[in-house]
Amino acid sequence: MNQNIIANCLAILLITISSAYAEGPVVYGPSYSSTSDGNIYGDIMIGMADFYANDIDSDNEFSFGLRAGFQFNQLVALEAELLKTTLKIENTEIDSDNVSIGGRIGYPISNAINLYARLGICRWAFTFENEKIHDEEPYLGIGARFKVNQSQYIGIEYTNYNLGVNETDIDLRNFTLVSGYKF
Repeated sequence: MNQNIIANCLAILLITISSAYAEGPVVYGPSYSSTSDGNIYGDIMIGMADFYANDIDSDNEFSFGLRAGFQFNQLVALEAELLKTTLKIENTEIDSDNVSIGGRIGYPISNAINLYARLGICRWAFTFENEKIHDEEPYLGIGARFKVNQSQYIGIEYTNYNLGVNETDIDLRNFTLVSGYKF
């Protein structure tokens, strides 16, 4: 089922790209992002997540997220994010719910491509076997956005959430495809 969801999302991304270029190439402004083009943006994220702790590696599982952000200038943005995934280790399922707030520092390498790094704090919660544990921990990510037109973009991203449970470090790793819109 996860492969079908990912295949459908990729198809939507390809349709978006092809429809944007159907009327000819997009002419971009002087920069990837300017404050006059729209400071508020929203993202839908789909991807694969797993976690690693004490030589135990979970299976790769589907992840889904939503993000809202405010772009201050070409380089700096503030973001809030929700991420949901269910991880599996042997016969145990662990529901992971993350709420994050942080910053993004980007660098436009062309009028259509922006590379960036993300850093922030994540309030996470794991639910398994009728037990729920939660805490706040940092996250770090990198990514790239590709402008489709003045309002739409797609991207790829890797984020590592460094979580701690009972003095055990857990790395929740998430690789996502991003589809976004600037308002």
